[in-house]
Amino acid sequence: MAAENFDGRKNLEAQEHGNADLSNRIRDAELRLKTKEDELFVSRRDVEAARCQNQQLRCDQTDASNEKEALEKHAACLAAQNHDLTGELDRFCQQDEILRQQLDRRMRVQGMQDRQRHEATHSHYRVEEARSRSPAKRN
Repeated sequence: MAAENFDGRKNLEAQEHGNADLSNRIRDAELRLKTKEDELFVSRRDVEAARCQNQQLRCDQTDASNEKEALEKHAACLAAQNHDLTGELDRFCQQDEILRQQLDRRMRVQGMQDRQRHEATHSHYRVEEARSRSPAKRN
């Protein structure tokens, strides 16, 4: 019986040693599990934050796209107005040029008429002067 007791105690000590070893392994595994759970929590929190940020960025992108489209429409409207105004300005310039030519022609005609009147007056004066000196008038 002493041998059985010895063997029992030996088995018990081996079992206690094994249990202590398993307890250490369990504690290590629980610590690793706790670390992994903390990492998982942080990762889930980061993923949720990234989702929220992604959603906000998509909203911002949609707003920016809508603003871009509105600005492109406005730019097209301004380009059309610019084209119309340029055409209108060209028509005004053409009309101005026509008026300038007409006024220039009038001024030339008026100048020629003034010159002709002056020459006619001068010629009439010379004729009258020549007549006044003419011997035929003295008779």
